[in-house]
Amino acid sequence: MWMKEIRETLRQAAFVMSFFVLVPLLYIMDTEIYDTGWSLIDYLSNGMDFFVLISALYLAYGMFRSEDDQGALEYLLSVPLRRSSLFAAKMVPRISVCAVLLTMASVFNSICGTGGSVLHSLILNWGAGYLYLLLLMVFIQLCGLVLNIVGARSWSTSLVLAFMVLMVWKLVAFTFVLQDAIAKVFGWRASYNFMLTIGRTGQTVIDFAVFFLPVLYILKSLAGVWDMKPIRYRENVFQRKVMLPLAVFIVLLAGSVSSSHWDLSHPLLMG
Repeated sequence: MWMKEIRETLRQAAFVMSFFVLVPLLYIMDTEIYDTGWSLIDYLSNGMDFFVLISALYLAYGMFRSEDDQGALEYLLSVPLRRSSLFAAKMVPRISVCAVLLTMASVFNSICGTGGSVLHSLILNWGAGYLYLLLLMVFIQLCGLVLNIVGARSWSTSLVLAFMVLMVWKLVAFTFVLQDAIAKVFGWRASYNFMLTIGRTGQTVIDFAVFFLPVLYILKSLAGVWDMKPIRYRENVFQRKVMLPLAVFIVLLAGSVSSSHWDLSHPLLMG
């Protein structure tokens, strides 16, 4: 089963990354028509950022595509295999491919003529660090697993999980809320010292511990009822279990927007 998943993952990733060949063509068009001043490495850097994110989303959404296309989902559920082993077989190859692509994007960004993404981390926030982006890839795959268990055609589930991914990708951080609370109780200096002590790595670990728990809570509930019941039944289970995680993300969003946080890319927090 592992070899099948590896082949399927590589096939899906290759399909998305095949469009990367268009990036040099955009560069040629730029030099001939627009002359924006971007170098080829600038184009490649931003192109890799874009395709890494698209690949992660595509791999997550298509996690059970081969079973759906072949009508093999019933067989998959009948295999005497623990759910955790099945989930690992689905997740690990996709996370590994995302890690390789992210590493390639990191190399492009490190040699980019502007010293970073021309789009100023609009696509991938390199200021948050490699670990943060890697865990973002894992989070996307985990949400994809939940979506495919419910049913990839479930629009309500897709919208809720897309909202969660958007929150983690761009908008929320538990440590922002935490440092704001520390500042209100102990003062801004204590808040700053706390962030300086845990550093960027500590922020990342704390944030994603909070991000993963709500999704794992949903996954645990769905795994127990994942069988050949109609998709509507699984949607109902998801909708009941998602209310608490959704509330957590909304609270984090409100807290992150209102907090006066220290920037993740602050030089003193880079270590």
